[in-house]
Amino acid sequence: MNEIGPLPIVTVSSRLARWLTLQYNQRKQEQGESVWEAPSILSLNAWLKTLWEESWPEQFILSDLQSKQLWESVIKRSRYGGDISLLNLKSAANQAANAYQLIHEYELDAGNASFLDKEETKEFLEWKRAYETRLESLNALDPASLAGAVLRKMERREIPTPDHLTLAGFMETTPQHERMIRVLESNNTQVTLAPPLSGDALSSTRTTAWKDKKEEVVQCARWIRKTHRPGKTIGVVVPELESYRSLIFREFRMELSPASVLPTKDMEPPFNISLGAPLAEEPMIWTALQLICAGHSKIPLATLSILIKSPFLEMGRTHFLESIRLEKLWASKRVPFIYLEDIKESSIAPLLGEWNRFILLADTLLPSQWTSVIFDFLKQQGWPSQLESSFQSRRDFQAYEAWKECLENFSTLDDVSGSLTREQAVHLLGQLVTEKLFQIKTREQPIQIIGLLESSGMQFDHVWVMGCHADCLPSPPAPNPFLPIPIQKQKGIPHSDAGRERAYAMQSIARLASAAPDVIFSYPENDGIHECLISPLLVTIPSAGEQFSISHSSALAGKIQNTLLLDEWQEANTLPWTLKEKELYASQLFPGGTSSIKNQADCPFKAFANHRLKLYSFEILENDYENLERGNLTHKTLELFWKEVKTQQNLKRLQADNLLESAVIRNVRSAQSYYRKIFVRQSLFENIERQRLTQLMMEWMEKELLRTDDFTVLHEELSKELTLAGLQLKLKIDRVDKTVNEQIILIDYKTSKNESTSQKRWFEERLSEPQLPLYSLAMKCDAVAIGIVSKGETSWASTSSPQVFLGSKKYQQEELESWEGILSHWRNGCEQLAQELVDGLLIAQPLRKHNTCRICPHETLCRIKERSNWMSDDEDES
Repeated sequence: MNEIGPLPIVTVSSRLARWLTLQYNQRKQEQGESVWEAPSILSLNAWLKTLWEESWPEQFILSDLQSKQLWESVIKRSRYGGDISLLNLKSAANQAANAYQLIHEYELDAGNASFLDKEETKEFLEWKRAYETRLESLNALDPASLAGAVLRKMERREIPTPDHLTLAGFMETTPQHERMIRVLESNNTQVTLAPPLSGDALSSTRTTAWKDKKEEVVQCARWIRKTHRPGKTIGVVVPELESYRSLIFREFRMELSPASVLPTKDMEPPFNISLGAPLAEEPMIWTALQLICAGHSKIPLATLSILIKSPFLEMGRTHFLESIRLEKLWASKRVPFIYLEDIKESSIAPLLGEWNRFILLADTLLPSQWTSVIFDFLKQQGWPSQLESSFQSRRDFQAYEAWKECLENFSTLDDVSGSLTREQAVHLLGQLVTEKLFQIKTREQPIQIIGLLESSGMQFDHVWVMGCHADCLPSPPAPNPFLPIPIQKQKGIPHSDAGRERAYAMQSIARLASAAPDVIFSYPENDGIHECLISPLLVTIPSAGEQFSISHSSALAGKIQNTLLLDEWQEANTLPWTLKEKELYASQLFPGGTSSIKNQADCPFKAFANHRLKLYSFEILENDYENLERGNLTHKTLELFWKEVKTQQNLKRLQADNLLESAVIRNVRSAQSYYRKIFVRQSLFENIERQRLTQLMMEWMEKELLRTDDFTVLHEELSKELTLAGLQLKLKIDRVDKTVNEQIILIDYKTSKNESTSQKRWFEERLSEPQLPLYSLAMKCDAVAIGIVSKGETSWASTSSPQVFLGSKKYQQEELESWEGILSHWRNGCEQLAQELVDGLLIAQPLRKHNTCRICPHETLCRIKERSNWMSDDEDES
């Protein structure tokens, strides 16, 4: 500690205070001491607060939360308050609080005439006066005024000062700091301003460039693993730490503590990150917020499905099987929302009823009263557990402690916010929890990941400065809008102009270059949005070169993919049917029908998982409507329409009599009645969908009218059975037409404009679109056709004998000269796929892997993406 100065030490940040305390304790251990007095090392804010509280003050210090709420209250009551949105109000309050802080730190004269030059600064003066009036009425002290109040008491000798004081990490001093030094020295305190770090570290400083942010972070982690030695310290300084944090945490854990990624391991990472993540993102806290912040009893199914299975709630712990049953029931109904009051016949109905009653509370209470109501409600829901001692992990326990701190802070707002409705109270509490940064408390580690400001005053054995691109270093100016710009520039206030930021960046680079004997500055060549260039302030520093890259990975994923570390295992490509399966499907239909053959064509493993293992997934609707519902409605409308109209001649008469549109609307309404559950409490949406579908049907009828051969619709939704290679399949043909020339046409409707390529795939070696070919084997026909019923893309795609024409260009494979040749090709292709199913072929070999695997729910089972050549294989996805 001699390198810094004598105790007590006051630091520029709490991070530096903890770091110096760690170094002090390590030095005592190295000296062989077993017991020593805790060092007096505090951040400036903590030191001032301690002095104030020990002086028996008459005023209490506002918390940061109370201060921000007071600013919001003042701004809301101002002449412009009614015109400020909720989001802008929060931003204005933060900027006003920052301006108030700068006025005190830089001892600005708020009576300066330049404050009257612009409307923003004039309005701020009004807010400032109202804010100080509220402070006086509360007999409170704003945190920005704390230093001035302490110094006044020091001047009156009401607060004793130490004989020695060391100030550490103050790369810049404000007028307030300088005044504090003068007051301390006038009170006979010897003040030591820790000198800036010095040395010729530039001789061992270099720069590196990486492809993107991920590669930059991974290489840094590997460099740390290669460089670190016991007793040595490493600092990773990140100017844009917020944008890097999650990436650093994930990649550093995988490289520096590989076992910590396993779900059964609750391990401390070997590094500290100074910036936490929002407390609201912790799963346990997110669960509580979803309960208390619900605005009404209409809950999105996606959210409700998570909550009823949550291990943090009584519903998920005690009624898990019932929750699974309800989730599958709701998903099968394909409704996007669930109304809590509609859930009655279930063991979790009482808990959901309590939730609904909480949502409907109409009381107006003080924050401290709402704290008790919210606490009791969550306890009723079994959150987070019946016993606080039964937490799943240290992380959950510490997250709950942080939650209780938020509740305590919220309960202190009685005098500031007054009485609130439930909606106002939960919004304010949710905002508080979202703004609170949380990270699990661990021991101080020798590897520190810190921001640029926090690095001031810290020394290491090795330093890596990350993200040093031109847009970050120097950072763009961002002056406070509530303070006159000329005054900010004159006083050298941070972020006031480009020159100030450039000077600060140069000073920071010089400081970091002297913070360790070994220093690396790196940047990504692409940040995920645009190309990046190295900071112009670093161009004179030599490059480390390409040889700096470290290819060896310590992550578990890297070890798994390293074939030298794996045993060889011969994979089986088939799994023959069991005796039970043979007996079952000898007398019953094979599940899936047409889809089983198509899945086998797309990927044998997908067919195995879907139709033999029966691993069906169910989706939770995110939006009001999905393509599946639109397709079903279109099919049902066409089915009902042709049951009524029957022939093309009748269709032409409807058009001639101007009755076609009314017939379409009538059948659209009838089709919607079959899917009434989709439109529950959504009459406006139902009308919009009716208009859309009516327009689409009218567009499609134009294509039907253009057909040159009169036709009669013989069947709609015709069921047929087909046996292939001993496999019994059930098929359903959308429509069967018979022309005036006695030709039979099998029709399948498609509502996706992407289906136009299906026709081409009827003639591939592996029959990847087997639906209509299967129909042609089950029923004698002269043509098969796809009716593409899609807005702006309606058309026919067909293949047929020469005598049939549907008003579209037919697709014909040159080597298949006759209709009989086409049918033979289809029979061979379908029988091959059916035989593969019977033989038990299950190899994970998608025909068009990127298209097939993109919508397949089984990738965690087949693990095909773990193949080393997964992304490198070229293929035709058309």
